[in-house]
Amino acid sequence: MAPRLSERPLRPAFSEKSHAPTGRATIKASIYNENVRTSIELKPDHRARLADLAARKGARGFSSIIAEALDAYLGSEPRQTETVSITTLATTGLKLRRDIPIVIERVDDGFVATFFDANLSMSGDTQEEAFRNVRELIVDIFNDLDSEPADRLGPGPRMQIQVLRSFIVPVPA
Repeated sequence: MAPRLSERPLRPAFSEKSHAPTGRATIKASIYNENVRTSIELKPDHRARLADLAARKGARGFSSIIAEALDAYLGSEPRQTETVSITTLATTGLKLRRDIPIVIERVDDGFVATFFDANLSMSGDTQEEAFRNVRELIVDIFNDLDSEPADRLGPGPRMQIQVLRSFIVPVPA
């Protein structure tokens, strides 16, 4: 039986799973932070070249090679991000225990505001609109999930409400 996600190590791990009908090797790229699991397809030639490069570097697998490549690629992209905080929810019935960190990033045709801890994002035409939208989403998600019995929530929503409760507390009327 495979270990549960929470029992796995908190590090990137790559393992070949199967060969897709296209002849490409399907590689499972899993980052065990209990939030992200991604699959990528590699051409057999690319996989062989990665394995060769990893062997020359003395690596046991090629996850470190892929991490280096991603860091180099993402580092070369101009990042237009700003970190701001939600200091008030602008609603009655809820109070912040502490500020909520929000990352606002410029995208092609607008902005995306993200609360990474709870895996919540919203977009907008302006930074202010994206910020307001994610703040409203946080309140809506908190109210919806807080009203549900814990046993009715799946792992994702259960994690979200746990994070949200560490930032937000209901205020009695």
